[in-house]
Amino acid sequence: MAKRLRGFHLEKALQVPKKVPKKTVGSALATALLSLWCHGKVSGTTMRWLAESALLDGAQHDELVKIAKCGSHGLHPGNIHRDLMATFCKGLDMPTPFELEKVPCKNPKTLKKDGDTAAMLLPHQMFAKLFTYNAFEVIFPLEKVESFWNQALEKGDDRFKNHPALDGRMWKKTTLPLFLHGDGVEYQTRDSLMIYSWGSLLQQMSSLSSHFYIASFPKSCTVPETWDTMQEWICWSFAALQNGYHPSHDPWGKPLKKDSPFFLEKGKPLAKGLKGVLWSIQGDHEFFSNSLKLPHWASKSPCWECSCSKTLEKGKNMWYKTLEKGKQGWKVSSHEECLKKPKSTHALFSGVIPGLSTKMVRGDCLHILFCKGVLGHLLGSIIHYFLYYDGVGVAQKVPPEKRLGTIFEAVQKEYVLKKISQRVTNLRLSMVCNPKEPHKTFAQLDLKGSETKWFLQAFAPVLAELVSLEKEHEAAMLDAVNDMAALIHLFDEADVFLTNDEWLQAMELGDSFSTQYSHLSGWALEKGRTLFNIVMKHHTFQHLLENAKFLNPKTHWTFSSEDFVGKMSILTASVSPGVSSTRLSLKVAPKYRILLHFLLTREGMQEAGMNIDP
Repeated sequence: MAKRLRGFHLEKALQVPKKVPKKTVGSALATALLSLWCHGKVSGTTMRWLAESALLDGAQHDELVKIAKCGSHGLHPGNIHRDLMATFCKGLDMPTPFELEKVPCKNPKTLKKDGDTAAMLLPHQMFAKLFTYNAFEVIFPLEKVESFWNQALEKGDDRFKNHPALDGRMWKKTTLPLFLHGDGVEYQTRDSLMIYSWGSLLQQMSSLSSHFYIASFPKSCTVPETWDTMQEWICWSFAALQNGYHPSHDPWGKPLKKDSPFFLEKGKPLAKGLKGVLWSIQGDHEFFSNSLKLPHWASKSPCWECSCSKTLEKGKNMWYKTLEKGKQGWKVSSHEECLKKPKSTHALFSGVIPGLSTKMVRGDCLHILFCKGVLGHLLGSIIHYFLYYDGVGVAQKVPPEKRLGTIFEAVQKEYVLKKISQRVTNLRLSMVCNPKEPHKTFAQLDLKGSETKWFLQAFAPVLAELVSLEKEHEAAMLDAVNDMAALIHLFDEADVFLTNDEWLQAMELGDSFSTQYSHLSGWALEKGRTLFNIVMKHHTFQHLLENAKFLNPKTHWTFSSEDFVGKMSILTASVSPGVSSTRLSLKVAPKYRILLHFLLTREGMQEAGMNIDP
């Protein structure tokens, strides 16, 4: 075990200049072509042909010549990738993917349980390698770290209690707050991919610059033991990252052997005393329930944060659908309670990573509010109400389609007035309900997350013109919309941590919304209207508000993470032809290494990537 640096020696070590690869400056067109290739948008063969075409049109840059020459000028297409790597990736210094053999899976041809090799880019190795790049201090902004922890401590967050990584003289300067994200994404019409990634909570760059791929596996060939096997190594790696040193023992506590790929680095500091602690585990409720094995929203005890119940029991105030604060009787679990008795059997919460509990799993606005969430139910119900204004089971005086057109026209004008770029381009009746049976199921506005967020801002003034304040339920609709618009604006404008006044205002807005929505749900039930349904997300919304005291939800909402998995799905699709699903990760990890290498070392690659359509 290497000697642990402390005090002055640690500070001095952190200031040692690093040897970093210089960013190359080359042809703008070559950069664009390389970006398309490493993002998975075009093949190496197509890129070579485009470079050759540019030369025939008079382009003369040496890099275009090098691309055009690959594969003996295209005569041997199978050699193009090899030649591109030899020419443009000479300094490729990303960690070599760790190949884990005999990972349990399902053979896609026989549908029988089998075993195959999976490739992973382990976090502690990636962290150590990134430390050698200039971009490290942008990806993990060290100047913000101490302030982050000081503010977090001031909030009284109980996750600090007995956390072994958050102790010692220098921990505030050397411990970086990290996130872990998991999500599934479709990479072909018949299959989707579960992807895990991680990054810094303090970084707000583009998704590919703020997220780092760990592992992926197609869902079609996944069995329950697939991720259990991989998670042993992922958790082991995060434990090493939290310790700040390369591990000297394997995940089962046995000393590393000489043939281990980790043997040569054992006991060495990862990044001259720096370490990272998982402070936020992100994803949607499906990921939390199906992958992290937390309580499912349909179970009897559906919440991992409190003791609420799925059913309404006489004499008990535990029903999760109770939105009004004075009537709620459930108890929120503490960090200490979650450590002692975790509500999940997942490896993350097994104690392998000291101090990590289910309290690090926090819901985010994207999935709770924007993407088929609370706002979808609110806005869909209000729009449905005005489309079928004359009631249920009667002919409408004005056709619903015409009413919807009038509303959408007014919303479009607000988009222009408010200079909103994230716009809904087409609003159809089917996006609110089933036009053939409009009252059979609960109304819900089905939009993308970012579309819902900005639709709310444009819809609020339109609704103000539609409602009659003399009607109590219509006044409640307007109040509910205004409360949510103000709350989201507050999160958008606030810093990483809300001030105490901001948090109290957020709680007040959230409580007011919940009261109004509960009233509207009761009104709809009384009138026989399938509007204002109360679902589990209304309950998790209340936890989101409470947890906003400790960290602004904007800091850990998953808009960027969704963008990352979307780009990874394109990359995956580009390497999947002819590859068995069980061996797909062996192609994805090396391709991702190339992409990350270019992003870190080639001038203009970041900008080129931003111009590529998803």
